[in-house]
Amino acid sequence: MSNIHRHTVTVALAVAALVAGMLISRSVDDERIGAAGAAATSQSVRVLEAPRILPDVQLRDATDSAWTPANLAGRWTLVFFGFTSCPDVCPDTLYKLSGAVGQLPEDLRPTVLMVSVDPMRDTPEDLGRYVKWFNPAFEGVVGTNADIARLQTFANAMGAAFTYTPTEDGAYTVDHSAAVFLTNPDGHLAAIFSTPHEPARMAEDLRRILGADAGDQSG
Repeated sequence: MSNIHRHTVTVALAVAALVAGMLISRSVDDERIGAAGAAATSQSVRVLEAPRILPDVQLRDATDSAWTPANLAGRWTLVFFGFTSCPDVCPDTLYKLSGAVGQLPEDLRPTVLMVSVDPMRDTPEDLGRYVKWFNPAFEGVVGTNADIARLQTFANAMGAAFTYTPTEDGAYTVDHSAAVFLTNPDGHLAAIFSTPHEPARMAEDLRRILGADAGDQSG
């Protein structure tokens, strides 16, 4: 790694760590606020009484096309924050999400979207290949190195957080939330699935949440 590139990465990590420290604290507060204003559907999910509007962020999908939260509108989506070189949490979560949506009838299956929290290493194309290994219907989006702070704000609005820790070899590790977030057809945060994720329980909760919504629309 050149000195210039190493300096750029170091500065980016330092800024991201500072922003993450502030946002993680806010995330804890948001979780408390959310808990106070939410109706628990089961032990694994909290359904927000008032769906939360999400802030704007500019990301790229697997085809390198522009993606914003407006793309969430018109469908139910399970959103997970992770990265392709994650050794355990991400593959385990994606595997369980595939199992959960696979238990639902096709007309109730939400989209599953992974948002990369590692734009310095994940490319749109790599992320697209990664998520489809778990399920061909899964989607992925990633931002840019220059817009990590906005990505942090978007994640924090859902109740998630991530941070970078430099390692002795000049690389870094990424710590991130493992919760899964459900957005409604308005593109607003509607529910939060906490860990541990159990496919059968998630499928049951999704069937109840999405099925009730379909019933409300038909009525």
